[in-house]
This record gives sequence, C-alpha cells and structure tokens, in this order.
Amino acid sequence: MVAARSMLVQVVVAVPNLRIGRALARGALAARLAACVQISGPVTSHYVWKGREESTREHLVLFKTRKSCFPALARLVRTLHPYEVPEIVALPIVAADGAYSRWVKQSLRGAPHPRRPR
Repeated sequence: MVAARSMLVQVVVAVPNLRIGRALARGALAARLAACVQISGPVTSHYVWKGREESTREHLVLFKTRKSCFPALARLVRTLHPYEVPEIVALPIVAADGAYSRWVKQSLRGAPHPRRPR
C-alpha cells in the first residue's frame, strides 16, 4: 500500500493564456512543487459564473506532483492566477511506471535533485 503522503497526483489548472501558464510552471519547478509541468491548449471552457453561462478560451496546466505538495502548490497558483476562483484540482495517479514514479518523488521538495530517466 502506498502511503497517502507519497501518493502521486496530477494537478489541473485552467489559465487564460500561455504567459500565466508559463509563470505557474516556472514557479512550481523553482519551488520543487512539481517534477513536470505540461501546458496544453487552447481549449474552450464552458461554465456558469455568477448566474450566467460563459465560454472562454483557456490553456490547461498539468502538474505532476505528490499529494503532500498540493497545499503549497495551490497557494502558489492562487498567488499568481488572475481568476477570482481558479480551477485547482488534484487527480490521483492510480498507476505509473516505477522509474517515472521514483523520478517524480525524487524531484520534489526535500529530495536530492535527480536526473530525468531516459
């Protein structure tokens, strides 16, 4: 059984543009709150905000991290994100290649900086 503290998660954050996505990626990597950050998009988000249906072009930022890093990563996102209520969602990674999983865990806070597996 994997301890919840070391459980891997993928954190999803929608941002209005690449500039903010890149700033979040740089901040998370510099703070060692994520081992890898991917930015994809644009995507079109449809949602209800303050009683109105809205549609917005956004980018998705995907952070690979440990569940224990989520609170600090969420604080970083809220600090740099322009939205009043940003999407900050952690999804469990239910399975991962052993070498990749070790690399992610070793890349985060409190671990010596590893080399990326090939």
